[in-house]
Amino acid sequence: MEPLDVAFAKYQQILPQLVESLTGRGTEADARLQVIDRLLIEVLNWDRSDIRCEKKSGDGYADYVLSIAGKSRMVVEAKRDGRDLGCRSKAAGQAYKLNGPVFKTPAASEGIRQGILYCAMNSSELACVTNGLEWIVYRGNRLGDGSETLEGMAYVFPSLTELEVKFGLFYDLLAKPSVNGLVYRPHFQEAEGQPIRTSIFSRALRRAGSARLKPSGELSKDLDRTMSEFFQRLGGEGDDEMVYECFVESPESRLADHRIVRIASDLLAQVQPIETTHAAALTAAISRGQELDRREFVLLVGTKGSGKSTFVDRFFKVVLPKDVAERCIVIRIDMKDNPGDSRSVVTWLNKRIVASAESAIFPDSPTFAELQGMFFDEYKRLSKGPYSTMYARDREEFHQEFGSRIDALRTNDPHTYLQGLIRHVRTQRRSLPVVVIDNADHFDIEFQQHVYQYARSLYEKSACLVIMPITDRTSWQLSKHGALQSFEVTSLFLPTPQIGDVIRKRIEFIDAKVEHEKLRPQSDYFVKHGISLSVKDLNGFAKTMQRIFLDMPNVSRTVGALANFDIRRTLDLVRKTMVSPHIEVDQLVATYISAGSLTIPRWRIDKAIIRQGYEVYPAEQHDFVQNIFDLHTNVTTSPLLGVRILTLLRDVPDKEHEGRSIHVDSVRAYLTGMGLPSRPVDLYLDFMLKTGLIQNYDPTVQSIDDCTLIEVTDSGLLHLRWATGGDEYLSAMTEVTPIINESVYERLQAYRHTDWRKRTAEFIEYLRIEDAFYCTIPVHPNYQGQDRLQQQLCEVEQRLSSRGNTPEDPPKRPDRNRR
Repeated sequence: MEPLDVAFAKYQQILPQLVESLTGRGTEADARLQVIDRLLIEVLNWDRSDIRCEKKSGDGYADYVLSIAGKSRMVVEAKRDGRDLGCRSKAAGQAYKLNGPVFKTPAASEGIRQGILYCAMNSSELACVTNGLEWIVYRGNRLGDGSETLEGMAYVFPSLTELEVKFGLFYDLLAKPSVNGLVYRPHFQEAEGQPIRTSIFSRALRRAGSARLKPSGELSKDLDRTMSEFFQRLGGEGDDEMVYECFVESPESRLADHRIVRIASDLLAQVQPIETTHAAALTAAISRGQELDRREFVLLVGTKGSGKSTFVDRFFKVVLPKDVAERCIVIRIDMKDNPGDSRSVVTWLNKRIVASAESAIFPDSPTFAELQGMFFDEYKRLSKGPYSTMYARDREEFHQEFGSRIDALRTNDPHTYLQGLIRHVRTQRRSLPVVVIDNADHFDIEFQQHVYQYARSLYEKSACLVIMPITDRTSWQLSKHGALQSFEVTSLFLPTPQIGDVIRKRIEFIDAKVEHEKLRPQSDYFVKHGISLSVKDLNGFAKTMQRIFLDMPNVSRTVGALANFDIRRTLDLVRKTMVSPHIEVDQLVATYISAGSLTIPRWRIDKAIIRQGYEVYPAEQHDFVQNIFDLHTNVTTSPLLGVRILTLLRDVPDKEHEGRSIHVDSVRAYLTGMGLPSRPVDLYLDFMLKTGLIQNYDPTVQSIDDCTLIEVTDSGLLHLRWATGGDEYLSAMTEVTPIINESVYERLQAYRHTDWRKRTAEFIEYLRIEDAFYCTIPVHPNYQGQDRLQQQLCEVEQRLSSRGNTPEDPPKRPDRNRR
């Protein structure tokens, strides 16, 4: 059943009780409790937590202030049910002027002016005056549209029984879902005679879901398998050789390698086997014993996706000298397996680290003798103290009791048990326990802080080396709150490598394997990985990749920006681009093999990135490219709203540590100043956050309701550049953006198969005209970027209009090629 139907059924159910409550002798509180509260909560779907009563507002107190997500949205003034509001003779759902003759009774006039005042004080738009029986609903705040508030219209409902006649309108005006969706606004616009931008006609040249895969050759399909093998990093599984060989070293990563090797070597020097033949050796051993509780805590700091996990894997398997590595017991915990509940993370960590430590230290499980050594102090205490009689009488029974106590310790106090394991590694095995807590950066900053505090507690109580990769943002947050300043810690920075260097490493790896197979044809490296391409094809494939991504560095920067320079996502986009039929890689490889010259127009690469394997842009299916002109289908607004948001965020000054961050409320206020309501802004911001066009200061936050500071991402900046001058992007979005002007749609249809430039120019003009219906740019320096946006689009429109008609895919285009 629809929410409106449910609300109407509830209204009919409680109506007799409400009518009976209206005695004509009640106070405001009576009307509130008996009628208004019940209608608001039981019928209109407001939660009790949304409602504040008697809220101080200026010099007075608003009877009700109703909020959504902490933002005031409606004010209700309650009058005694005996005070006449002058509406009883009026038709339900009729609209009248606020300053007209209908609302001249003292109670109505007083309530309306109070509502206007309280709306102003609470920054609410909607107001209502009611005595429980009569209801007056109006806009108490015009949001700066330049009209006098009292010149506006108000809807009246003369009695509870007559609500039934216009219940749908009553629900649209006052119900929480309707207020949240600004459903009431069109009703007031209609009543006030304002033009309403309707979307009764809304049609795209190509509807969503109609994209079809473009045929590709057999070589492209084989290449897709090749790309999947060489460009997808599957969380530590698969080809370790490829992962380690393709790791991009930097001065910072080499420094980190050197520093951790030194730390591990220094700590191991304290636990060398004791030489017992000389007194000097014994003395030295005693000195070392005093130093055995030396420990180190290393933070490996880098951006999300910078390869911190790969660095750790590679370090212990490839970089660390063999003689040092053999005496390190690595206890590694992958936080990706955690469900993400910060309240239970300590319990989860205790269990996982104990299991991981036992697995790393013991082939099967610890023997009794090893447990006895781990907890020898406890063993001696029990044998000499509370269990001395049992120890003397029956050693086997004592051992059973001791074993039970240690097993209970493992279950009930795993943190203490873990310290015993680490102590065993240091004192009995003369090795270095290394605890790595990885991938905590997949969670929010609060969660990472809990994990950091746990790691610190482990470090404080156990002599070991703790390594914890964290994001640069988390590192700064911890230092800002004093957590890093309170403890000694070694911080090593791991920068995100250049995308071109990452791709170069992959190409070099393929080239090396191809050369190896030339020398040793029986080598089965490629066959083992399910790649059936010939060596010639692979060689041609590698050279084609080099031509696209290395000889044309702007392409590498483009795919990197779309993935926000997350290495895994970037390589996924590289794969999808290389196998796109728009690249025509079959022909390119064949050209290379036949010793021809490889020529790849930039427009064809952009087309492959934007359309991937489809003949048109796959609306709502692309993981990297978004239609910035149609980010949300459930709200009618300017098609340039997304571009205007990105323009604002681009123009925010870049601050140290905080980037181009700005408070979400400041974004709303800025765009409201242009006449753009906050509801569409919030819907667009939420979508942009989820698709990586913008990010919260804590990048793991994925809901605009939870955001504080936001900033534009590299992907967002690229979308802004494309939207204001990327011909291939603009042409693709022309085909899939819904058009609400039928005559414009018909003109675009006429150009569809003849002249893409004129069609795109027509689309840009449509965007500008539609934007003007919703948006007015204030004359102020803060809005200069918004003012230039229209000028930029005009220039692109004129450039496209002035160029002659050409085939859809001309054989040659200039390299800057703005198609």
